[in-house]
Formats: sequence, C-alpha cells, structure tokens
Amino acid sequence: MYRLHQTSTIIIGLIIPMGFSGCTNYPTKAEAASLKPVEMKEWQVPWDQTRPRDPYVDQQQRVWFVGQGGDYIAVLDPELGQFHQFKLDHGTGTHNLIVDKEGKVWYDGNCAAQI
Repeated sequence: MYRLHQTSTIIIGLIIPMGFSGCTNYPTKAEAASLKPVEMKEWQVPWDQTRPRDPYVDQQQRVWFVGQGGDYIAVLDPELGQFHQFKLDHGTGTHNLIVDKEGKVWYDGNCAAQI
C-alpha cells in the first residue's frame, strides 16, 4: 500500500508541472492588441427542441453537427445559409461527430451503442 501511494505521488509530481508548462502559448498584451476582431455570424437551426451540438467544420468549410434530441446529422453550407438533415433511427442518441480527410462523417449514437 505504501509503495502504491509513493508511486502515485511521484507520478502526480511529474505530471502536474508538465501540464502547467505547456500553457505558455497565449499572446502577450501587445500581440493581443494587434489582433483583428473576428467576424461572427449565427444561423438558427431549423429543427426546434433537438439539442444541436458538436459542430465540426470540414475542409470545404461546411459545418456538420448532430441533433442529440432529434436523432439526426446535419450540415450547414454557410455560403448559401442552407441546412440539410440526415435522419437516423429513432433512439440513436447522436452525441458527437468528426469528418475524416476523405469527407466521410463518423458519428456516435450513445443510446444505440453505435460508432
């Protein structure tokens, strides 16, 4: 029991400083002052009460997301302001997605044990 505790302390003692040492890539005040403001635009998701979440921008600048409460995957073309929905089986419980380099969408369905 003592060895486990001692080992844990050593591991934690090594990991914590490493974690904090990596947080130095913030801009200085001068760099931050020289940054241009970011223009933001919002779109209203056309499917109410579906808990849209986890946006992912693909290589063509389309925004993919899931409707966790609506069992769908959707994509927004920001150039046209158009949405397209891909319905999934009821009870899928979509939770997250990624788009690979080939443009294929991968999602998980938490309630249906799907990846």
